[in-house]
This record gives sequence, C-alpha cells and structure tokens, in this order.
Amino acid sequence: MKEILNKIGGLISAAALIAFTVFLMAKDVKLNITTWILWTTLDVLIATSSRAALLKEGRNEWPWLPIGWAVGAGTVTCILFTRGAWQWTSVETLTAVLVALATIVWKVSNPKIGVVALTIAMAAAGIPSIRQAWSNPDPASWWLWAAVCVSCGFTIVGAKKWSIEDRFLPVSSLLFNGTMTFLVLR
Repeated sequence: MKEILNKIGGLISAAALIAFTVFLMAKDVKLNITTWILWTTLDVLIATSSRAALLKEGRNEWPWLPIGWAVGAGTVTCILFTRGAWQWTSVETLTAVLVALATIVWKVSNPKIGVVALTIAMAAAGIPSIRQAWSNPDPASWWLWAAVCVSCGFTIVGAKKWSIEDRFLPVSSLLFNGTMTFLVLR
C-alpha cells in the first residue's frame, strides 16, 4: 500500500507539472527560467541520489516523487525556453552558488547526505521564485503549488520509515510548496 501511495505522489506531481506546461502554452505567465533549469537538473540528481540511498539500504524501490518532478519540471523548462523571463541578478548568482555547493557535497558524500544537500539546493533554487511571488503575487499558479503539496502528502504517508531518504525531501517540499501557495494567493 505504501508503494502505491508513493507512486500516486509521483504521478500527481508529474501530472500537475505537465498540466502547468499546457497552461503556460495557453497563457502569458512569466516565470524565472533560471529557477526551473536548476530545479530540473536537481530533480534528476535527487532522484539518482535517492535511488542510490535506497539501494544502499538493500531496498529495491524507486523515488517516485523526484522522478515525477524531473519529468514535469523538464516539460515546464522546455516551454520556458520560448516564454520564460530570463534574468540574471545577484539573487540568481547566489542561488547558483548555493546549488553548486550542494551539488559538490552530493558528489563527494554518501547518498543520504546527498539527499539532504540536494533538497537544500532545491529550496535555494526556489529563491528567485519566492522573491517573484513575494513582490508580484500571481494567483494563476496556485493550483500547481497546491497539487505538489498534495503529492508530498501522499509521499510522506507512503514512506516506509522515518528516515532521511524517505521523508526529508517530501516534508521539506511540502513546506516550500505550501509557502509558494500562500505567497501567490495573498
């Protein structure tokens, strides 16, 4: 049953992000492409690190939530290449440095530490989006952030145990996406 909940969480994330891609094709919503490029890259890395951590524990399981994010964020990133708001300020530079540092930690450490470092990097990659949502709230995307919160909830409930590789990412993401939901709706 827990594996089914994890799959549902991953599918909800992928479906919401793919639906958001379709929404972006129909509407003129300006998003920071830097954030989405970093998120797509980090989603692939955290899926890889989570899988390695699970295998190291002897668990032949798949990290469905970051896999769903990688697929979905990849589609959003692709559409943003034609419609995204490209900007590079000191915030993007700080974000890129934080992501690079976390990626180095991921590369030189064990998979469990890698999950933590990459999760922190994902939150750091969201700084430009938080800044944008804070200064210019756009309620058009509220449902995306809320859907990802729901997918995190499924993943948290579906986790096999209270461990870094099982719950750190979905709990952290629930907090981040809940914050984004609040910011775009205020």
